[in-house]
Amino acid sequence: MVGRVRAAAEEARATLRAPAAVGDYALLAQVEQLDDACVQLGAAAASGTSVIELEVPALTSLAALCASLYPGEALARMGEVLAANPERIPNPAVIRPGTRLVVPRPPNRT
Repeated sequence: MVGRVRAAAEEARATLRAPAAVGDYALLAQVEQLDDACVQLGAAAASGTSVIELEVPALTSLAALCASLYPGEALARMGEVLAANPERIPNPAVIRPGTRLVVPRPPNRT
């Protein structure tokens, strides 16, 4: 998650340095994303939740991936996985093989 926060910060900096024609909406959206990433990072740190990087082995969907990683709590985890990987999961219905995702550590992995 720290990498996601750093990437969001760099993107916000680049937008701030861009000509005024970019508009306030793009800047506001980036600042909101950065703030959201910081909130998630803080919550993960406070709860002791750890994350892992996972390479998707085969074509799948976010729902199927979460069902296999988090039996019984897939729906609750889908939002977390999507929020942690917005640029890596442009379409939750199709996640391509080889995609590297940051996900909360599944209960069966140490």
